[in-house]
Amino acid sequence: MLGYSWDQHRSGLLAVLVLVVFGVAPLGAEHGVAKFADVSASEVHAPGIAALATEGVLDGTECGDGMFCPAGELRRWVMAVWLVRALDGGDPASGSGSRFGDVDAGDWWAPHAERLADLGITAGCLADPPLYCPHDVVTRGQAASLLVRAFDLAGAREAGFVDTTGSPHAAGIDSVAAAGITAGCSVDPLRYCPNRQVTRGQMATFMARAKGWSTTPEPSDATEPVQQLIAYNVTTGASTGPSEVWVTNPDGTDRIKLTDGGGFHDWSPNGRRIAYQVQADAGVEYWVANADGTNPTKLTNGLFLQWSPSGQHIAYYVNAGAGKELWIAEADGTDPTKLTDHTGYWGWSPDGRRIAYRALGDAGDEVWVANVDGSDPTKLTDGLFLQWSPNGQQIAYRVYASPDWAGELWVANADGAGAIRLTNHGEPGLADHGHYGGWSPDGGHIAFHVRGDNGVTEVRLANTDGANPIQLTPDGRFLGWSPGGKHIA
Repeated sequence: MLGYSWDQHRSGLLAVLVLVVFGVAPLGAEHGVAKFADVSASEVHAPGIAALATEGVLDGTECGDGMFCPAGELRRWVMAVWLVRALDGGDPASGSGSRFGDVDAGDWWAPHAERLADLGITAGCLADPPLYCPHDVVTRGQAASLLVRAFDLAGAREAGFVDTTGSPHAAGIDSVAAAGITAGCSVDPLRYCPNRQVTRGQMATFMARAKGWSTTPEPSDATEPVQQLIAYNVTTGASTGPSEVWVTNPDGTDRIKLTDGGGFHDWSPNGRRIAYQVQADAGVEYWVANADGTNPTKLTNGLFLQWSPSGQHIAYYVNAGAGKELWIAEADGTDPTKLTDHTGYWGWSPDGRRIAYRALGDAGDEVWVANVDGSDPTKLTDGLFLQWSPNGQQIAYRVYASPDWAGELWVANADGAGAIRLTNHGEPGLADHGHYGGWSPDGGHIAFHVRGDNGVTEVRLANTDGANPIQLTPDGRFLGWSPGGKHIA
């Protein structure tokens, strides 16, 4: 994947799930049981997700068409919508303004943030000036405090979690544990993981249980990632010698060696499995194991790249002749499909249903897109694919301008129409290896770096239609947005 996340921690790969806002159906409409393409019957949060969907709580907060993204981050604006609908049984009346300086009264969810504050469930993220931070993610500790206030949970004795001492949310965590809303994130030792981001699936389960809409038991070793683990490589012998893949607790205890002659690559979106490469006599093999190293299984030959956002597919390279072929397969290695020869840059759409990639045509680089199963491959435009927009409706790509191969940064609709050039030849976008920046979390702006008239690389910001470009810094390269979109690196 391309670019850097603010808290990048996965072997140089960025797995970003960004929420997409769709129209909101009236809560009086019939909802039925949730049927999301990325929520299988075996998903541990399926009962909670179905319960909230049946009550109309999830309308307009899907992460894509027919997608829920159970492993995705929960944003504060989504949290407001869910909690208000669960408490009031409907949407609040539209308001004429907002007490929060960072909430646009024109946003459809703005009245929900106001109502949540009126109920005393949250005062926002900052008091002076009053801010709500709608696009910040919610942690598990924050979720506990919100649930206590929203559902008036009683105080409780200490639950025995070893990682909540000193947390401002410790009392709330004890209360949600006593209410049977959550069993924590691991059992030996008993942990709650208060600073870990709560997922959309977890919050659906918590809320459904708090409302009494679902009483399905929550086995902590299945619902949450088993533990907070670190994967790393150990090179044996010379610096160019074979590498071992190890997994350990953050404090260095319980070290487990997964393989000799391999390389760590990526965790699955739900954190329960780890993908890694093994150097075999016939070439590179892709293997997957449980987070604790058990059940190692070879899935396919090739160089693993990344899980799809739903965790149901993988993308990988296969070295073939002078180039690399891009393949996708089911997460168990079945149904492999080759997308193209001589590929390079690529990326899953935010909803996980499509994959964009670079193909080499007769005239040079081309941007193609296909469905997640490899069907309906379509050329979008000439150029080198860089990144999807957060809502999956646009792509960013680079076009080389002959004869000096200066890269120009373009954006276009996801069908290739409406192309807009953000940088002009003579001040090329230096988007080498994906370091050109990217869309803000809310999708309203795009940041990039260019070479100015003095030959120094500078960071700029523009609207996604290319309007209102401004210089952010006189030098430097853009690396990434903070999750809330308030800071850049």
